[in-house]
Amino acid sequence: MLKLHGIFPPLATPFDHHGDLYKVKVQHNVEKWNLTGLAGYVVCGSTGESVYLTTEEKTRLWEWVAQYAAPTKLLIAGTGVESVRETVELTNRAAEIGYKAAMVRTPFVLTLDADSMLTELCADALENAGVEVVERVSADVEPYEHSEHYLRTKKEKMGHLFTGW
Repeated sequence: MLKLHGIFPPLATPFDHHGDLYKVKVQHNVEKWNLTGLAGYVVCGSTGESVYLTTEEKTRLWEWVAQYAAPTKLLIAGTGVESVRETVELTNRAAEIGYKAAMVRTPFVLTLDADSMLTELCADALENAGVEVVERVSADVEPYEHSEHYLRTKKEKMGHLFTGW
């Protein structure tokens, strides 16, 4: 079983002044990060620009990072999108490129319990790409006056995991 340990920062996606992916900056950044003690990189994760990238752009970015990453760095691809079919295709493609783990987020529109959603979303991807669900990780989010209702709804209706409350 794959054990994730160490620091895996989400990589920012560099764009040129035309709004296109900036390969030279990807190379520059990854080669600098290779010199650090980071365990690996999260590419197209849920906290960045991935929702604005096309499938082709995500694939190109995964390929570039894989090309420039040191062999000791574990690569994690953010493959979750609203479409189950596209999530499966993206997860399989990331595995073909050499990514050892995938972050598959739960689609925002589903209201099934979280385990059913995860199983439904990942079943084909797990079988076809050899990707293993290691665990569900809770978000360390402290609610405040204006977010408590929103976060509680996500927890109760969609099965999101939050620590501390």
